[in-house]
Amino acid sequence: MKIIALTVAFCPASQLARCLFEYRKNATIVADKHIVVMGHYPINLEKNNRDIKMIVQAYGQAELLDPGRNIGSAQSQWWALRQLNLGSDSYWLNIDPDSACRDRGWDYAGKLVLDHDPNCIVISCRSPLVEKFNTDRNQKFNLMEIGKSDVTYGTLDNPTPFNLSLWRYSFFEEIGGIPQLGEMWGEVEAGVCYYAKQKDKYHAYLMDYMEDESGKFMQDKQLVEWKDLNMRTAEPDRFAGNYQEYIAYRYPELLAMNTHILDNTEFK
Repeated sequence: MKIIALTVAFCPASQLARCLFEYRKNATIVADKHIVVMGHYPINLEKNNRDIKMIVQAYGQAELLDPGRNIGSAQSQWWALRQLNLGSDSYWLNIDPDSACRDRGWDYAGKLVLDHDPNCIVISCRSPLVEKFNTDRNQKFNLMEIGKSDVTYGTLDNPTPFNLSLWRYSFFEEIGGIPQLGEMWGEVEAGVCYYAKQKDKYHAYLMDYMEDESGKFMQDKQLVEWKDLNMRTAEPDRFAGNYQEYIAYRYPELLAMNTHILDNTEFK
């Protein structure tokens, strides 16, 4: 059995750095590997890509894999996992660049749930966003616990956002990958909920571990705009193109930005 930590670096390099150090500071499981996938974030592309390489090298506990271009969120995760020849009993931690949990032991508690409960295929931290969804939709957790461990977890009846999570590789190997409704990102929760219910499985949340969402402020506001227009806006106002195409359309000066210092530069 292996546990893989996985981060898709479709982000400003500074956001990746914060994510990696928050993870190292608060994790209690030593993953067999930590894979960072180069996401080819389009703003100041050349410099950002080099900064990401330098951050991963300085971090010293992760390996950088590069598919050569932005291939999408779920696609990048599954592409990286398939490079590793994992056994069906493996798990992976999805460590998004905007994610963190400062409640130490969240990763170990998640492993206890997956080890104990074969019907749980993803276990996530709670988050302020989850709490808001529950309030807005008047939904409550269906609670379960692992005896003698003090670990309590809960399911929800409807698809609800999740972020920082531990995933059961065998289930997603069985269904052929990570379901994603958008072309490049989005609504993974709905796909996971659908496939889980088909097989009498479920996604759950750790009740005693709350995700810190402050890393979201390190995103560029243009990414938030694009996500709203791409997956949360109806026709005819929806923007169907990818993020790079949106930047080219609305903010061409950002796409043209290039502060990359040439490799052969001599500093004086």
